[in-house]
Amino acid sequence: MFFGKQLSKENQAVIAARIKQRVREFLPEGQYLILVQEIPCADHGCPTRATVISVCDEQGKNRRWGIHAPMSLVTFKEIEVVMNSTRL
Repeated sequence: MFFGKQLSKENQAVIAARIKQRVREFLPEGQYLILVQEIPCADHGCPTRATVISVCDEQGKNRRWGIHAPMSLVTFKEIEVVMNSTRL
């Protein structure tokens, strides 16, 4: 949702592509972005949707980060903070 409106599939794809591009800037060699998705957020104080970033390394180890905002509201600064919070 973006300010109360449901985004079209095309707009969701554009937003996801922008987030993916930003995430790739922080990935070291051997780390691969698997998925950026928006999921329902059950945490107290979280908006109704959260954004999840999933990454895999060459050995198959998966890592996930969450941002407590729908994809349409995620900023590049939030991505930077999340990706730098735990070194890959």
